[in-house]
Amino acid sequence: MSGQPLRLALIGAGHWGTRYALTINALPGVALRWVASRRERLPASAFVGVAHCAHWSGLPLAQLDAAIIANATEDHIAAAAFCLQRSLPVLVEKPLALSADEGRQLVRLSKRYATPFLVGFTHLYARPFERLLRLLGRYGGAQAVLSQGGSSGPYRADISPLWDYGAHDVAMALRVFRRRPVGVEAARLDGVKLGGHTAENYRVQLRFETGQTARFEAGNAMAQKVRITRVVCPEADLVYDDLAPEKLRVIGHSKATHSKATAVLLGEHEPPLARMVQALVDTYNRRHRSHWSAALGVAVTAVLERCEKAL
Repeated sequence: MSGQPLRLALIGAGHWGTRYALTINALPGVALRWVASRRERLPASAFVGVAHCAHWSGLPLAQLDAAIIANATEDHIAAAAFCLQRSLPVLVEKPLALSADEGRQLVRLSKRYATPFLVGFTHLYARPFERLLRLLGRYGGAQAVLSQGGSSGPYRADISPLWDYGAHDVAMALRVFRRRPVGVEAARLDGVKLGGHTAENYRVQLRFETGQTARFEAGNAMAQKVRITRVVCPEADLVYDDLAPEKLRVIGHSKATHSKATAVLLGEHEPPLARMVQALVDTYNRRHRSHWSAALGVAVTAVLERCEKAL
C-alpha cells in the first residue's frame, strides 16, 4: 500500500454517511471505493465514481483497507462484526450500539481478530476540546461538567434524542473525569408532537465516586441548535462552545486567574470529522490493534442504558 491511498468502504449513505463521503473526498491519502446502502439514488456530489451495493455483505473486502459504519444504530454491531471477522478495521458512528452487551461483543471480536474499531464521538476530535482537556490541570482539575446539546430535530425512527444527542455529553464528561459514574439520574422534559414525530428533551445528572458531577440537557425539542460544555475548575471555568466563533473560553474566578487565562481558540481550522477519519487512517497505517475510543464507546452505551432505566 506504500504510496497508494487507503481504500475505504462506507456503510450507510444517509445524512451522516453523505457527510463522511464529502469529508473523505477532501482528504489526501484516502479514497472512497465502495458504499453499501439500500438507497438506490445517492447524492452525485458525494459519491462520484464510487461503486455501490445494497448490503454490506456485498462489499469486496479483499479490495478494501477499512470501513466507516454510518447506518442505522440497530445495525451497527452486525455491520461492524462482519468487517472485524474479516480483519477490516472500522470506524463506527456514535452511539456504538443500543446495549453495552453488544458493545462488549464487538470488543471481544476486535481482540480475537486483532483488528481495531473506533467510535465516532466527533467533539472529542475537536482541537478546542482537546485543548480544554490539557488545560484542566492548570486550573485545579475538573469539579463539575455542565452541558447542553440539541436542536429542533432531527426526528429519527431508529434512536431516541437522548441517545442521539446525549451520547456526546456523556462521552465528553467521561473524557474529562476519566472514570465511569456511580450514580445516574434522568428525567424526560418537554415533549412536542410534530406530525408523526415526537420531539423530546432530557435532563441527566451523573455522580462520580470522587464527588464530581456532570449535568446536561439534551434533545431534539430545543428552540435552537446548541452544543456547549462548561467544565468548572477551582480557579476557572473552561467553556467549549462548538457553535461560537470562540470555541474555547477560559473564565477566571478571580482577577488573578482571569489575567492569566490564556488561549482563546478562534475557529476550527481542521474539521473534527476530518480528524476522526484521519484517526482511522493512522490506526491502520500504524498497525494498531486497538483504539481508546472503543472502550469509551461501550462505557457511553452503558451510561445511556442506565439513563433509560432511570426515566
